[in-house]
Amino acid sequence: VFVVRSSAIMPVYRPFECEICGRTFIANETLISHRRTHSGTKPFSCSLCGKGFTRRHQLKEHGKLHLHTAEYRCPECGQKYRKQGALHNHLRKRHGQMVTAETEEVVMDTQEQQSDDEDSPDLP
Repeated sequence: VFVVRSSAIMPVYRPFECEICGRTFIANETLISHRRTHSGTKPFSCSLCGKGFTRRHQLKEHGKLHLHTAEYRCPECGQKYRKQGALHNHLRKRHGQMVTAETEEVVMDTQEQQSDDEDSPDLP
């Protein structure tokens, strides 16, 4: 099966086709992974909470939620997010702001300020 994408100059050979939806893939491994979306099979599960995933990278990304290492806070309303992309979506949908290099700096500055505030003892 040849698939021509509008952004590609050359057609892409995608010989592996899903028998359920007809989607085609370059690699058989990708087709195998894709089939799980139809069957509901979730072979990758979190050892901490048991949540299952169809793909290994989804489990890896999920694992970051348990680490609580990154926290992104909205500079407008204070809503917290664990993923930067979720904060960007929030800013766009809730506050009508598109994230640009300038607003990115504001978000990062706000995070640094809050981090400094949280590390400082409260003075009377």
